[in-house]
Amino acid sequence: MIRVRALIAVTAVALGGAGCGPIEYLATVPLDAAGAIAQAKQLGADKRAPYEMTAAEEYVHKARELAGHARYQSSVRFGRKAAENAHKAVAMCSGEGGAQPASEPAK
Repeated sequence: MIRVRALIAVTAVALGGAGCGPIEYLATVPLDAAGAIAQAKQLGADKRAPYEMTAAEEYVHKARELAGHARYQSSVRFGRKAAENAHKAVAMCSGEGGAQPASEPAK
């Protein structure tokens, strides 16, 4: 229980310093966006949600490029877009959203 509280305290301090670019970048791009992309790939999103997957992969690529130039605010923005698209792809593959099959017309 003490470790859980310590973890919560460390997380709160890290999130409190969210204005600190590298910390927010680390929480957004490698963890959230890249993790969501990996999950989507496991579900076959490359075939079932190609637009969302392509967008997610390109956004995360741009986010990493910008972080390499210490432009963390822009990098985080692209990382969030990448995560959003990857989450959409996951939802489409797991049947929670996206295009629904058209029902056959009544005869």
